Amino acid sequence: MFTSKKEPSNKTEHAEKIASYIQEHFTNKVIISEIAVALNLNKSYVSHVFKEMTGYTIMEYVMACRIQQAKYLLEAEETKQVQQIAYESGFENVSHFSRYFKEKLGITPKEYRKKRLRIYHSTNHFSSSILK
Repeated sequence: MFTSKKEPSNKTEHAEKIASYIQEHFTNKVIISEIAVALNLNKSYVSHVFKEMTGYTIMEYVMACRIQQAKYLLEAEETKQVQQIAYESGFENVSHFSRYFKEKLGITPKEYRKKRLRIYHSTNHFSSSILK
C-alpha cells in the first residue's frame, strides 16, 4: 500500500492560493472569512496554514503588499500626492499609512520619495551622459 504525501503539497498549494488572493485584493479590505469563502477553505485553516507555510500572518502579508505598492507608486508617480498613494495602496487612513511606513522603513513616505527620486535622477543623468 502506498502512503500519500498530499498533505504538505496541499498546504503549499493552499498557501500559494491565499498569497495570490491577497496580491489581487490587498488594495481593498482583506477579511480572512472572505479568503476562506473564495478558496473554499475553513477560516481558521486559512490563518493557520498561511502562517505555517510562510511564517507570516495574513495581516503581515497584506501590509507588506501595501507597503511594496506604496513604495512603487512613490517612485513611479512623482506628482501624485502621498494621500492618494496611501488610498491606492489599500490604506484607509493617511496618518496610519505614514506612521506604519516610517515604522517599517525608518523614513516618512515623502522622505522615501525624495531619496529614491534623487538616486533615480542622478543615475539617469549619469547613464544618459555616458551614452552621448
